[in-house]
Amino acid sequence: MRAWVVALIVAAICVSAAAQSVTRPEKPLPSAPAPGNAAPIVSDPSAKEPPVIVEPVGPPAYTPLTSHQKFHIFVQQTYSIYTVANTAFDAGWAQMTDDWPAYGQGMEGYGKRYGALLANHEAGTFFENFFFPTLLRQDPRYFRKGEGHSLFARVPYAASRVLITQSDSGHSTFNSSLLLGLLFVDGVTNAYYPRPERGFGNTMTRFGGSVLSSAETNLLREFMPDMMRIFHRHEPEKLKKLEELEKKVPLADKLTRPNDGTVQPASAPGGGSTPPAGGAAGKAGASGSSQNSPLPSSQGNASSASQH
Repeated sequence: MRAWVVALIVAAICVSAAAQSVTRPEKPLPSAPAPGNAAPIVSDPSAKEPPVIVEPVGPPAYTPLTSHQKFHIFVQQTYSIYTVANTAFDAGWAQMTDDWPAYGQGMEGYGKRYGALLANHEAGTFFENFFFPTLLRQDPRYFRKGEGHSLFARVPYAASRVLITQSDSGHSTFNSSLLLGLLFVDGVTNAYYPRPERGFGNTMTRFGGSVLSSAETNLLREFMPDMMRIFHRHEPEKLKKLEELEKKVPLADKLTRPNDGTVQPASAPGGGSTPPAGGAAGKAGASGSSQNSPLPSSQGNASSASQH
């Protein structure tokens, strides 16, 4: 019985070996082309190739801010603790230097100065960032030219944004929204400034100072990121430890200027010529607006200017 089992196993092994030895005939390989008469190699049309993704050429279209997004800029700055703290400091400095002497000294004089400065800020934010930009269909943001350009190009660009801005149609236009806002606010101050500070002459003097101040603000907006990057690169270790300690102080982040989207980052060096479009209202902006800001993320350069 055992011999029959062994014989069956041997027979099965022989049959398996014979089956494996029988192979399908392979197709003959094509002969190599003769030298000097090489034919082009044509790929098999039946073979599936991965689809080629074609990136869009040129910068995306400019997307203007909606009236809701412009109003958000006003609200973001109005309800910021930074605004309250900054105004308190300015009022203290004005009292130390005896600005508006008719207000007097003491807590009463400080309160009057604080109220006047806060009214100036709120009125300026409302009329320069929301009311006139919405009425005249202009963009209240400042688009940085960026470090990809020379200093001699960036300085005139930043200063000129007082007179040139971006319209909601995507074209450069006269910055009437900023200039009218500055003039209107300087005129409103006649309602609460001391009587010696009122009048047409004083109003126009304040208006000229406001225009120069807006140009200085644009220069800071253009170059402050570069200066901060250089400072942090050469910052002493003790100061770095102090900054880390400062971050642990309660409400420390609330005392910094709100990232309201009024300053848009520059494109990469050698970037496009128009600011890319942002998202729709309600979406969080990237790089230009705060985390909960409905402003679209946008980048800018020389040909896509905005205001102060």
